[in-house]
Amino acid sequence: MRKSTAAFVAGAVFLAGTAGVIRFVVLPGQERVQSSTNTTMDYAGSASFLDMKAVAAGNLEQAFAKDVPFTATEQYKTVAINGGEALMSDATTISGPAAAALGNQQALWSVDRTSLQPAAIPAGSGALAHTGLAIGFPVHPAAADAQWWDSATQTAGTAKYVTTEEHGGRSTYLFTVDINGAVKDPGLLSKFPASVPSTLLTALASTMPTSQQQLLASAMPAGTPVVTVPLTYTVDTKESMWIDTVTGETIDATQTQAVTAQMTTPAGAVPLVPVLTVDLKMPPAAVSAAADKASSDAGKILWLGTATPIALAILALALLAAAIWTIRKGAEGGKRETAREAATEK
Repeated sequence: MRKSTAAFVAGAVFLAGTAGVIRFVVLPGQERVQSSTNTTMDYAGSASFLDMKAVAAGNLEQAFAKDVPFTATEQYKTVAINGGEALMSDATTISGPAAAALGNQQALWSVDRTSLQPAAIPAGSGALAHTGLAIGFPVHPAAADAQWWDSATQTAGTAKYVTTEEHGGRSTYLFTVDINGAVKDPGLLSKFPASVPSTLLTALASTMPTSQQQLLASAMPAGTPVVTVPLTYTVDTKESMWIDTVTGETIDATQTQAVTAQMTTPAGAVPLVPVLTVDLKMPPAAVSAAADKASSDAGKILWLGTATPIALAILALALLAAAIWTIRKGAEGGKRETAREAATEK
């Protein structure tokens, strides 16, 4: 084999091998949580809540603060990597007039770096046990219902796939979540009293809808002695999320959450009043920023997963073609030389 032919073959093998490594080794490594993963999402909204300071002061006319504005920044960040698993922090910082009532939130999740499904919790890490997705969707999400973790009730619900549509200039999957149940999140429960004097409920009755007033009157008829009334709380959370079809990143999201106090009576639970209602969404600037980031990240995936391997494969084929051409050229030259030698001998 001529040196040029060997060089062409070696080059073709090298390029084909490089294309395979990029497509099947480098790309999968990039399509999962990295040690540098650090994603921030911004929200704006309003909150209505029972102002316990006003209640304690006897100012029942101001007991319910309504439509108090706030902004929120949620940050997902890698804390540690262990093979195919990642420890992720999820911190939400609240700013604005409603910040004191809502408070900041923080949690740690142990997840599989590729699927984002729950992984084994490292000893002493403080990560929370969960089922389903807790920090968003993975790269290349499926257009199908997904199990979704609800922190307020500490149960798994369903992120229901609704449709595929363009949103924020990106192709997205629309998912909706509708989960309700008893509040089990200790951080959320800590914002509300575990019990109140019956006189407070009687005083607040005038602020309740008529149906609730009637239920309360039947549970605590006139002349009832002053007692301490234990309270429990239920929460109803509704979300809509537009998820990029390539990167799995959230392009847009809205959420409504209502926490309602209830008292237990021999006749059953009596819903009282919503003690907290939160409405939030990503503002236009945040949607635009999320779409720009998803576009950039999708471009990197396209180059690594498609464009670069195809370009290298084409170059490898070109080198193979060149090798074949040199082999044929050499063979033809050999035949001509043999013919000339035969003619000379004659």
